[in-house]
Amino acid sequence: MACYQNLKDYLQHEQIKLIEGAITKHQKNDVDINGNTHIESLYCTDDERSNQKMELVVSVACNDTASEKQYYRVILFGSLDLKLKDIRVIEVGECDKSDIRDDELLNHFILPDVRAEDLERIGNELFSYYSMFAGMNGYGLSLGKIISNMNAPIFFADLSDDCLGRINLVEADIKTYHYNIETQQLQEVSGHAKPGVILLNKKKYYDDQDGELLITVAHELVHWQFHQKFF
Repeated sequence: MACYQNLKDYLQHEQIKLIEGAITKHQKNDVDINGNTHIESLYCTDDERSNQKMELVVSVACNDTASEKQYYRVILFGSLDLKLKDIRVIEVGECDKSDIRDDELLNHFILPDVRAEDLERIGNELFSYYSMFAGMNGYGLSLGKIISNMNAPIFFADLSDDCLGRINLVEADIKTYHYNIETQQLQEVSGHAKPGVILLNKKKYYDDQDGELLITVAHELVHWQFHQKFF
């Protein structure tokens, strides 16, 4: 999924045949889809088990004129833990153009809908989770213990000066280095980075010892906690 701009783009390119097949079955072959299917809007909800429900409004152009479009509400369901490999259509029905929703960031990127009043609770839960692995003393965070105890995919890399760290979203050709806990030295491990690994700026944090590394580590670990299900 990470190679697409957003979830809607992914569904349009990878799942449109599934959607067209469901519409054709619903209409009992009375509509000539002929590849003229477009996802107009997307609305997502999920539950605590990472099951994703996606409500689409889909247009089907029966000929070359926009006035001849027909609109359908298509409900998809899939597991984020399975990276939507089990995605399936659970409902299809006719609808109107007026049912098209405005695009929203939360739906396009499946971002968690975090309310302001929940921030402190979520922060405390994350702190408690990582403290189990890092052997935290007060608010100290041990990078070495996180790497060894959690098997967290943290590497140093030759990043640009304006990038302190990042979650790698797609396969990338970039030189990466593993932090050896025993020697506290870096060892070059690969010229390639897989999706889902955390990359830290080698020049800034290791070569120049410039700035507070653990702030960036903590920031990226939160991304990793929420987003690793996509990789």
